[in-house]
Amino acid sequence: MGLVHRIKLLLGLNETPQVKENIPDTVNNNSSIQDVGSSKSNIQERLISSIPESTLDLLWFYDGPNKNLDAEDPSGISLTWTISKDKPDPLPYYPSYREMTPEQRGTYIDWLTNISAPIDIGYVFVFFYGLERQIAVGDINKAVRAIAQLKQAHSQSSFDYYSDNALVFAALLKQDPDILKYINPETTNPTNLILSKGYLSGCLSAVDIVRISKSIGWDNQRYIKLVPEKFIANLSSLLITQYGKNMYPLPNNLYDVPIVKISLANLCLDGEKYINGQISASSHDPVSIDIPDFSNAPKIRSQLLIILKAAHDKTKTQLGRERKIKHVKTKSSSINKSVKNINVSTGWPMAKQSSIDREIINYKEILRFSKTEKPVIYDTDSDEIKKSKLRFYEEQKDLEKFLPAYQRGLIAYKRGEWEKAEKLWMPLMEFNPSVITEKMAIMLRKEKRFKDEIYVIKLGTKYLNKDDSKLVNRLSKAETFYSNHKDQDESKGIKVTP
Repeated sequence: MGLVHRIKLLLGLNETPQVKENIPDTVNNNSSIQDVGSSKSNIQERLISSIPESTLDLLWFYDGPNKNLDAEDPSGISLTWTISKDKPDPLPYYPSYREMTPEQRGTYIDWLTNISAPIDIGYVFVFFYGLERQIAVGDINKAVRAIAQLKQAHSQSSFDYYSDNALVFAALLKQDPDILKYINPETTNPTNLILSKGYLSGCLSAVDIVRISKSIGWDNQRYIKLVPEKFIANLSSLLITQYGKNMYPLPNNLYDVPIVKISLANLCLDGEKYINGQISASSHDPVSIDIPDFSNAPKIRSQLLIILKAAHDKTKTQLGRERKIKHVKTKSSSINKSVKNINVSTGWPMAKQSSIDREIINYKEILRFSKTEKPVIYDTDSDEIKKSKLRFYEEQKDLEKFLPAYQRGLIAYKRGEWEKAEKLWMPLMEFNPSVITEKMAIMLRKEKRFKDEIYVIKLGTKYLNKDDSKLVNRLSKAETFYSNHKDQDESKGIKVTP
């Protein structure tokens, strides 16, 4: 199901917003228009002979052989307006071709021969306003290609913002998520934009999740910045384990999803707005459309935070293993050089204090997002909706039980309080057997509790209720290791069970 149709269903609408043109009484306004024969001929000659056809096709003309505009537009060109090759003054805010001086028009026309050439961003905006009109009432495909070219050549915060909005709007109108590939995640807030892509295709890739991770509350960006390829690969692996494919499927039973508005910048385009299902005409408001802001949907946010945490831990373990292999040949024979910080009360190694502090910060962040109110059940709700609301509430309550306890266990583990970590983690096995089994198996191996490790892996497989190649492989290796090191086993049994 396409995004536009799904949005209409979500909002209770039956129509797609239409675009109308604001027609002025006359092309002329208070600006001084000089109909000079030589200048008129010069403009026409330069436009036709110097401007590439791909750009010329996207321009809007009030007159001449390429006349295609009867509406007021900041990008509209009249061949009767004079130009000059002299040095121009700076452009004002919200410039238009009509209001330009002859010198500014000459600079603009010259730049249109190569729209990738460096220039004051105001000239880029004048051309861009015309591209927005093309999206609204003209050739979307050509406009999108031109916007993509402009974005590669001209980076400026305001232009990045409005051009991204134009691309999203074009994707929604054309129902083509491929258009969104031109959005630059480094120059815009990706949350609503990437989630709109996910809503259109019904899912988010590992790359999408990483791009929006910070804006949904995942502040620990260490491994995302240091080793993005490894983090994304581990995240993809976890998605396959959890959902059967390397994509996160967006849930259908979502409630209280906020709405965000995507608008064009060209104020000469009027849009009809939907307000509570009714059409309300607006004057000199940009064309706009409402889309759901899924970054603030509690269910999506909570699920993504869990899987990001698991990917973080998996990447950390992987890097630790790689470091150990890398340095094994050069490791000093002096045991004192390899001794870590030790918790004097328990005898187990501790992480650096900076690492412990980061996990405490993560724990406080989790507490901020772990409060779920009981859903409101209305008499008009169908039985299916009532069940959905209650099911979602129960899922959120489970998350409230899992996340804080899991994080407390991680803090205890890093403090060298492994017995406490075991007591906190083991009751969580039924909530997330994959994550808990992996954490417990690693810790038990370090404690030389090899037989206990085998028990925990088997328990995790039981709770997972399906064959997991990773756990099967881990179990096989654990049994082999135990067989070869029985004389070193210090297992004492698992006292706390789910």
